[in-house]
Amino acid sequence: TIPEASDTFKLIHATAQVNGAITSTTTLVVDTIVGTITAGMDVVGTGIASGITVSAFNSGTSTVTLSSALTLSDDLELTFSEVYTVSSVTASSTTEKTASVNITPNLRTSPANGDSIEFLSTTSKLS
Repeated sequence: TIPEASDTFKLIHATAQVNGAITSTTTLVVDTIVGTITAGMDVVGTGIASGITVSAFNSGTSTVTLSSALTLSDDLELTFSEVYTVSSVTASSTTEKTASVNITPNLRTSPANGDSIEFLSTTSKLS
């Protein structure tokens, strides 16, 4: 499947676990970080409402500041992601199943091997 303009996808940039339970606070420490966490990313995990984002991240202390106060249990698995929209496709090959695409917003961090992409909407014809 080759992406087309207006397709949207979620790129999972990182996963981590809560290091120590928190109660009604916006600040938490995480461990077992895989990937890169940056401000603006969506935060997903059990009991976390939609729309919670990273306000700040201190990589030296592994401290995440969230957009809203939460109560979370120790070792809760968290996913940090961003939703992107394909703004244009400049070249594609259905034979090689590759495409050069422009997206918005700009990537917060370069994808790494193992990062997960989930298409949320597509105008492409699946094959």
